[in-house]
Amino acid sequence: MSITYTWNVKALNVTSATSIQDTALDQVVNEVTFEREGHDTSTGLNYTTKGVINLATDNISDSDFQPYSDLTPTVIEEWIEANTDSDQKSEFESKIQALINISNLAMEVDAAMANSQPPLPWESLEEADSA
Repeated sequence: MSITYTWNVKALNVTSATSIQDTALDQVVNEVTFEREGHDTSTGLNYTTKGVINLATDNISDSDFQPYSDLTPTVIEEWIEANTDSDQKSEFESKIQALINISNLAMEVDAAMANSQPPLPWESLEEADSA
């Protein structure tokens, strides 16, 4: 089983702030709501976990500030990567892995039960009637 992981930005919270050069800044992102999605390439199953990161707005320099209208998913995903440590990423991915494992096990049990049960009595009658 191979799982590929991606970030999905769901919402941005903004505020006003003042840069360290005393420039008034509008629509400064101070919170990102996101999902960590895992896609099991062998079964096609997708599962997500949700998270929120808070971004500091008190030490923004004029040169580092990115206007809200210039933001892209790639920029926000880079912020998420920079603000989640390896333990947090592992926790997200472990939760997704557990959900996929449970789902895969349920599919295996369903398949085993379907193969071990005789057909329903009326199913064989329907097949005989249609012949």
